[in-house]
Amino acid sequence: RANASSGSYVFEFAGADDVAIMNLTLTGAEVAVMAPSDAGSDRLSLLNNHIYGQGGGNAFSGAGASVEAGNVGATIVGNFVHDNGYTGIQVEGADAVVRDNRVSGNELGIVALY
Repeated sequence: RANASSGSYVFEFAGADDVAIMNLTLTGAEVAVMAPSDAGSDRLSLLNNHIYGQGGGNAFSGAGASVEAGNVGATIVGNFVHDNGYTGIQVEGADAVVRDNRVSGNELGIVALY
């Protein structure tokens, strides 16, 4: 991707349900996987991905995955998420499952809010 400027995403969701992102390497954006607040993208799955190198070097910039409120039932399992500018994995949506991920080298590892 090689564009870590504000608002750049490898994947940005806007209403798609039941999507799985599997076995990919995601790098070089501000946020690799973004499901913005109230996008209504339910049951997203991130499975066995290598996610690293997000963020443009600005404070609070760069996340591996961000699933914000309004996106229900995300599954984030088996990913290697490292060396992103700020957050490795952030989940705010209800009924999320986050397990068996290897997360390191981010300012914040896993942030879960509801």
